[in-house]
Amino acid sequence: MLSIRHLEVYESFGGDLDGWARSGDTSIINDADWYLIDELVQDLNMLKSGLASKSLEATIRDKLIAATDSQDVRNRLQQLSDKFA
Repeated sequence: MLSIRHLEVYESFGGDLDGWARSGDTSIINDADWYLIDELVQDLNMLKSGLASKSLEATIRDKLIAATDSQDVRNRLQQLSDKFA
């Protein structure tokens, strides 16, 4: 489950997976978490662009809720999707 701390690490590397991997620090976030954040940021951008059908929109919202531990995390993901659009 993603937390604010996961998103802080992701943002501190500018979403750059290679940069994070070279740092060798897996104490807070792992590959699966990183890929999930990437996927959710991309999904949120798709929603903003209006390219998602209503059923896909519902699926993305459900995935977002299942993958995060609070509304604060979901809000922060939305901010990241704006930043890394």
